[in-house]
Amino acid sequence: MVENPHTASTSLTGSLRFTDADGRLWQVSDYSVIAGDFVRRELQQGSYRLFFPVDGGPPRSHFFLPGEERDTTDGLLSRQLASSRPTPSEGITAFKD
Repeated sequence: MVENPHTASTSLTGSLRFTDADGRLWQVSDYSVIAGDFVRRELQQGSYRLFFPVDGGPPRSHFFLPGEERDTTDGLLSRQLASSRPTPSEGITAFKD
């Protein structure tokens, strides 16, 4: 279980729910792109962290730099969300729980 006061829940599929400082709820999961395909990974195992807004809107992705921490603490998730970029939803909507 993720110890995070803003995390509502984690799932067996390797995603969690995170509430940002503005009160917006996000579903968070990790993925990699392999041979052009989006492949969902367990948390802390992917090349990207995907933030899906639960209330709708475009997802956002954070690309992990080599050696970058992949933990799921409140502060780290907040920084990753702040540095994330809008992501086209084609090919990744299946990641949403």
